[in-house]
Amino acid sequence: MTSLFQSWRVLGITTKTTMAFSLLAILLIAESGANYFVLRSVRQAESEMMLSLEIRQRIFEMDGELEKARRLHRDFFINYPEIGFSEAMDRFFKPSQQVIGKVVALSEELRLLIATAPKTNPLNERKADINLYLSTAKRFSDTFGELVALVNEMAAPASGLQRSLRSSKEALKVYTDLQTESLLLFVRMSAHEQDYWLSRRRSDLQAAMNVAFELETFFSASENATQAQRLHAQDLLKDYLRTARDIADVDAGIRGIFSDFSLQAKAVDPISASLKSIASADVAEARARIDRANFMSTLVIMIMAGTALVAALGV
Repeated sequence: MTSLFQSWRVLGITTKTTMAFSLLAILLIAESGANYFVLRSVRQAESEMMLSLEIRQRIFEMDGELEKARRLHRDFFINYPEIGFSEAMDRFFKPSQQVIGKVVALSEELRLLIATAPKTNPLNERKADINLYLSTAKRFSDTFGELVALVNEMAAPASGLQRSLRSSKEALKVYTDLQTESLLLFVRMSAHEQDYWLSRRRSDLQAAMNVAFELETFFSASENATQAQRLHAQDLLKDYLRTARDIADVDAGIRGIFSDFSLQAKAVDPISASLKSIASADVAEARARIDRANFMSTLVIMIMAGTALVAALGV
């Protein structure tokens, strides 16, 4: 240390000044470099935080719109028997298609946002779940379209199965009114059918079909009607039974779609919650990185300023 101090003392004033200001210049350059790297880190963290916030926002929007679409499809199915198929289409199906269109657009935006995320983003480790989640909108739209097609087959005003069943029954009543026994069977059949429309239990519809078989047997053996009346009544009963079987099949398809909706929700809702949790954690991590970078920047500036002050006093 003594020899160093002696070497310093023998130096000329020009050399000392040059060395002192060189040290100050080095400190300024070091401070500028440190601030540059800190600022770049802060901007990168802010960019990732904004991306994660936007991804989380899109997921929330998709969840909200999907829930709205589910509610519209549920209201459509519940209300169409009361308000009519055409009215239900206007009030529930068409708005739901607009909602689904919005969900599809959101899913595409979300797909692009996730594609721009850095490789270190935790969302990149969940590609399978993300693909399943993003396909939800298209799958829901297709499934709802299948549901409407089945309901149209069931309840269309001009050609639906319900109308066909009602027409067969109204034409059949003309013949069942001719005899007390056939009238009683017709009333039983109608009661079971009405129970089915209220409960949607297949057993009620099967009970109505069983009575229809009894009616068919009754007419085949009836002696109080002409052959033409018996044949026409039997044809009407065959139409009734065929339509009732078609209704049972269509109703089974509708129930299957409702099960599909339920399975979709059970599969997708946990994924949605997980993706939102990951995005929120990424936002928190980015904020922590910004705080650490700001702390390091402040620390570096203080150290550099202190060193520069000591150097200045030394000069």
